[in-house]
Amino acid sequence: MDDQASRERRLEQALEVCRPDGLPADDAASAFLAAEMAARPGVAERYRRLQGLDARIAAAMREVPVPGDLAGRLMARLAAERPAREVSRRWLLAGSGLLAAAAGLLVAVWLGLRGGQPLSQQYVLDEAIRSFENSPPELQHWLSDSPPGGFPFSGMLLPGRQVRWQAIADFVGRHGVAYDLSGTEAGRATLFVVAGTVEGLGPAPALQPFTTAGCCASAWQENGLVYVLVVEGDPTAYQSHLRLPTGPIA
Repeated sequence: MDDQASRERRLEQALEVCRPDGLPADDAASAFLAAEMAARPGVAERYRRLQGLDARIAAAMREVPVPGDLAGRLMARLAAERPAREVSRRWLLAGSGLLAAAAGLLVAVWLGLRGGQPLSQQYVLDEAIRSFENSPPELQHWLSDSPPGGFPFSGMLLPGRQVRWQAIADFVGRHGVAYDLSGTEAGRATLFVVAGTVEGLGPAPALQPFTTAGCCASAWQENGLVYVLVVEGDPTAYQSHLRLPTGPIA
């Protein structure tokens, strides 16, 4: 179990730091990632989705005006906050060193500017799965009391014996609530709820979900809120969370 956990941590690090323009054989992290992609098809899909996210973030950064004194401000901030933290691969898109931190700031600005703008369905699904995969159960802090009234649980889903929740501060640039739907006999499942709209998104979860990397996901919108369900497992596990109609079909 410890070996598997260590391998997964190493894989997460490799996915984060490897450059999106190739996997050079002389780089240890890239060589490890290439081996994992060859042995596990789901890893290749995760890497593909991360590259897609990188491209969208890079395109957004090119559209954000950069203050003239940004470099000096970043240098002063970094000098005050040593030791430096590990830089994510998405910041490496803007270069190395201090430019990586600058890219991180630009992404944060971009997400803030997007606050009231429509989102795309695929972007929401990708972000939900990424958040789900990068949030191991041991790091979760679920609450059992009543969640905030502005982000109710969806009537489209079966709540199970106990519904737990936690606040989320930056999911697709918005705050909201994540609900834990994991049961004692089922795999992990999380429902993300944030305010906003998604062009072309329907009013109910799909019967056949988007499936990748061992997860199923579906997004819909109700009353000005975007709901995204992510379930660990196959479509059967996903459908077990849906409030499906019963009785004869007319």
